[in-house]
Formats: sequence, structure tokens, C-alpha cells
Amino acid sequence: MNKFSIPTYRSIQDYKDQQWPILIWIFEYLVTTSEAKLMIETFSEEGLYDQLAYHQKLLLSACDFNSSPLLNDYMSWRYRLAISRGIDPKYFIFENHLWIKAIQAYLFEGYSSEFNALYYEFIDSHQEFSTSTSLPPSALSENTLLKEELVQALIHTDENSAAHIFADHFYHFGAPTDFFDTVIKPTMIEIGRLWENNTISVATEHVATAMIERLWNRFSNHDTEDTFLNHRVAFVITPDAQLHKLGSKMVSSLLTQRGWKVANMGLHESFKELFEAIGEFRPDLIILSATMAIYIPLIQKFVLALRFDEPVYEGKIVVGGQAFYRTFPPILMENVDFQGESLKELDEYLSHF
Repeated sequence: MNKFSIPTYRSIQDYKDQQWPILIWIFEYLVTTSEAKLMIETFSEEGLYDQLAYHQKLLLSACDFNSSPLLNDYMSWRYRLAISRGIDPKYFIFENHLWIKAIQAYLFEGYSSEFNALYYEFIDSHQEFSTSTSLPPSALSENTLLKEELVQALIHTDENSAAHIFADHFYHFGAPTDFFDTVIKPTMIEIGRLWENNTISVATEHVATAMIERLWNRFSNHDTEDTFLNHRVAFVITPDAQLHKLGSKMVSSLLTQRGWKVANMGLHESFKELFEAIGEFRPDLIILSATMAIYIPLIQKFVLALRFDEPVYEGKIVVGGQAFYRTFPPILMENVDFQGESLKELDEYLSHF
């Protein structure tokens, strides 16, 4: 895939200062054009705005971490999403030219040229993204039949069949973490693929996630240790705006089973309430989880605040979630004590805590 040119630090900072005027200008212009008509009919005006806002946040995440793979992954995803819904990919050439125009209007000339060099690279890559629209390899590579059965139960909202699959197989994997990593995680990735390919609706995806949460709670919560381990306290923190919080709920369940006291918290731009809670309860462990890459800069900002603002947090910090592992190489965080991709890796870390 392409190696995109990432703007320099000063250009990124100038863009961040002007990101809202740029976003609003593009949105208000787009809704008046015939080129965006099908996008609006398909996703609604609100949905189009959400896509533009996501585009901006993802772009800044990739810039903050100097990650061309993240940009490639995002561009491929957006083209697949549009093409699977019958939208002409030439729309993105039009939209990218609007980003160029807005950036020229709002950024200083030297900074705008750096960002617009990136957008011209997007345009040059249009043909590649238009023709490389196949979905990534399926996550159902092992235990295929079992996971396909669970996928079918979920997309048909057949909770009884899904419960039977849990009952027949949950305890055969040695530990709940193995069942999650081997069965649930790839199943939910497949559910996401089906939505991306316009095979199922977003409502079906949400119902499937809720079913998995209920079944996990039903089958995993009976093994909680009788006593707390020295009354250790953990905060599991997820970005407030993140819709899917299945991963963080699994983490909370694992900690509870290991005898921890667990509090689930939300992360937003103001850290005041979180710092007040940390000061009051003094957690031994803080776990930050994200499924979408647009939240990585917020997590990074929070970690830096924990480590270097006053008072300095002296406990352990762990990060994880699909957001960090969508690309190769993955996005690795600094100033943390552990970063892991799977629930089993976290379980092993906790065993030595």
C-alpha cells in the first residue's frame, strides 16, 4: 500500500486549531451539491457529517502517530463502505478537493501545503482504492464451523441458539479468556465485516453485541474469587463517545473474576472528574480500552496527564483494544506498563501483578 507523507508537527498543530471551521465549511458546502446527493440519501445528512468528523479525527490520529498504515486502512474501509452501497467512488475525488480548498482557506500557506500534499496523494491513490475493495481476510480461519454458527445465531437474533453454543463450548477452552479470544472476538469482527459489506444493518450489529454481552455475563461470572486480593482496585476506562464497549466489559469481567474491585469509567476531553476519582479511590491499576483509532490521541493525552501532571499517578497503566492493532505495525503507546492485543495476554499480566 501507499506510504503517505505525514505533515510536520507545526502543520498538525495549526490544523488542530482550525479543525472545526474546516469541518463545518466542508459539510455546509457538501449538502448543497449534487455530488453528495447519494451519500446523503444513503447515510442522511447527520451520517454524512459523522463521516466527515470521523475522517478528520482519523487523519489527526494517523498524523500524531506518523502512521501511513492507519491512513491506508481507513481509506480502504471508506471506499468499501461506499461501493458496497452503490455509491460512485468518484465522490471521494470531489470531497478530497473540497478538503484541499478548505485547508487552503483556513491554514497558513506553508502548513496548508503540507496537508494538501497528503490530500493530493489520496487523489493519486483513488484508482487503487477503487479497485481494491475486497474485505480483509475473514477472522473465521480456525474453528470455522463453530464461529459461523454463532454468527448466524447473532445476525438472526436467535439468542437461544447462541446460548446453546456457549453452553456446549464455553468450558471446553480451558479459560473464559481463551473462549473470548478464539470464538467471540473473531465472531464480532465478522459481524463488523458483514455490516461494512452492507449484508446486515447497523441495528443488527448492535443487537448482536448486546446478545454477546448478556451471554458472557451469564456464563463467566460464576467463577469470582471468594475474597478480594488485598482489596485491589482497578479502573477500566473507555472513551465516552465509543458506542461499542464489549471489550472493556470483558476486561471488567476478567478483573472481577480475579478478585479485583472494578469501576468502569468514561473518558472525555476534560479529565477533571477522572482525576478526582483517582485521587479518592487510588486505584492500583488503570486499564484504557479503545476499539476505534480516532480515540488513540485522547488516550495518549490522558496517559501523559497521569504520568506527568500533579499529582502524578504511581499505579500501573495498561492499554489495549482493536484500535491499536488494526495495522501492521501496531500503534504502540509510551509511558504505559503493559499493552496487549488479547484478553489472554492481559490475564497473564494480571497473574504476575
